[in-house]
Amino acid sequence: MESQQSSMQDTERTPKTSERFSSPTADVVLRSSDGVIFKVHRVLLAEASPVFRTMFEIPQPLGPAGSETLPTVDITESSDVIDAILRLLYPWPGRATSTVTTLTHMQSCLVAAHKYDIGVVIEALTETLKSTLADKHPFGVYSMLRSLGTTHDLHLPDVIAAAKRCILVSGLDLMNPPRDEIQGLTAVDLLDLVKVKKVYCDAVEDIFTFNEVPRCSACRAVGEPCPRWWSAYRAFAIAILTTDDNDSPLVIRGASLERLCSILSTLGMVGRLTECNTCYASSHSHSHSQKKMVSIMSKLIEFFETGSYPNKLQSWEIPR
Repeated sequence: MESQQSSMQDTERTPKTSERFSSPTADVVLRSSDGVIFKVHRVLLAEASPVFRTMFEIPQPLGPAGSETLPTVDITESSDVIDAILRLLYPWPGRATSTVTTLTHMQSCLVAAHKYDIGVVIEALTETLKSTLADKHPFGVYSMLRSLGTTHDLHLPDVIAAAKRCILVSGLDLMNPPRDEIQGLTAVDLLDLVKVKKVYCDAVEDIFTFNEVPRCSACRAVGEPCPRWWSAYRAFAIAILTTDDNDSPLVIRGASLERLCSILSTLGMVGRLTECNTCYASSHSHSHSQKKMVSIMSKLIEFFETGSYPNKLQSWEIPR
């Protein structure tokens, strides 16, 4: 009985060792806040992090039982954060694929990578934010990064721009954002989004404004200032690009530029909406109109990709 109790106590005292990071050639141990041991290599940590490089210059105490007496560094981060960072740090196949899939985990990993000044990990996490999380949780990413900029002096302007782009062009309701994703946002941050949304809509309308629209004799005869096909087309396109109706099948999502071009180039359909046979014919055949549509499309694509429009927006920010 005493033997069994002693065995159980020894098991409880023996720290858990990471299965992935337990190399027999390791020369240092990282111990997480929840007691998990990571047997790693100084040279990799020192090359990636000036903070670890300086830390290793200071003699470290030997590890506890089970760590094979390797020098041990106690880390304030949890094991899931250390594991995620080491996976991105070690040079093995697939390391570019981040295991960080939630905003909470991402925030913890970003804070740790920033704390230890591990640039390569921050870059990898940044790519995950831009390629995945900014599309799925744009409000959450925007809120998180605004908060980290204030609390940890961690600034990722490219990711903030990507998140704002997703918020502004995807039809998300700025007056009713997801409550669980805006905890880090201030009223000023939300007001900034509203202002940028207004400038975005103004820029879209501006892109669709030009004075060289060919006249239509039939429309002019009934007092129309320009061909009905153009009025219908412009109203149709602007509604698509600036709607806040998430249920609308015409809402343009962040990665839908091809669909956008397809919809906006359907001049024949717009021509039918005008109920003017002359407009309908000219919408197909007038070379000037076709060239103007190409020009508009190019401006829209550039606008969506860069978030910049002369004197109005710069990388989805209003120039101060």
